[in-house]
Amino acid sequence: MSPEAATLYAALITLAGTIAAVFIQQWPGRRPPRLGPESTRPDSPPIQTRLDRVLTDRTLRCGCVKHPPLADFQHSGNDCLCSGLYVDLAHAVASTSGLSLEFIAVDWADLPSSFTDLELDLVLSVFETKTRLLYGDFVSAFHKIGVGGVSAVDSDKVQSVTDLGNADVRIVVARGEAGWEYAVQELRVPKHRLIVVENASLPELMDYVVTGRVDVAICDDWSCHEGVTRNPGLKHIFVNDPLYLCKNAIMVPKGDPEFAAWVDEVFSEARLRPDLIAEEVRILAATNGLIRRFR
Repeated sequence: MSPEAATLYAALITLAGTIAAVFIQQWPGRRPPRLGPESTRPDSPPIQTRLDRVLTDRTLRCGCVKHPPLADFQHSGNDCLCSGLYVDLAHAVASTSGLSLEFIAVDWADLPSSFTDLELDLVLSVFETKTRLLYGDFVSAFHKIGVGGVSAVDSDKVQSVTDLGNADVRIVVARGEAGWEYAVQELRVPKHRLIVVENASLPELMDYVVTGRVDVAICDDWSCHEGVTRNPGLKHIFVNDPLYLCKNAIMVPKGDPEFAAWVDEVFSEARLRPDLIAEEVRILAATNGLIRRFR
């Protein structure tokens, strides 16, 4: 570049800077204000948390699984009649907090969609398991229950956990229930040896063993006990050494610590009511140690 061209280039740069400075001074409103990390638009509505919504609407939507005596449901026409210790705890919470309760029956296979499709706030009396921790958090873990099995009295095919891996042992579980998770994820039972029943009731699950279609049903220990009580031809296996032990708790939406802390607090307080203390004592005595206190 020649000396003359360089001089002209420098002069043009200086002129451009001067024009820009004048423009900014004359038109300050054309520069949009810089928003900080906490800034929001004036017309943006405040974000309502789940706890805000529950306390504002005065309604708590509770999922209820079929897990007597801690939670149970029966359909009567279009109504869902729920019962059990955790249901009574929810009624106590509602009475103290001035809330209305909505109970929705939840099958085990529907647990993953509890807080999306079913739009629930919590699910009562649910085992905390690895799979369920992917979509829910757990609070108020008041009890612990083992997972066991049921087989025919005259069968000796399954006497240890190792036997469950034998090629000739057939197993039945209910989809979504803790026994299903154990069979699929821990034992990795191949599909040709595993019958998965959708939304199974206890009698239906046990019927597979009674009729000889399978060698063992895997489910929670209290359900095993009830199945054996109703069917003299069955026996409860792994009763003294459960396949694994689960915390029984209340499932709440994943990643909402404020709501989780509130649920834990109000249900823990409700548990201290004398009538609910007495109810829990009766249940623990009647279940012969198969349902135990966790905290």
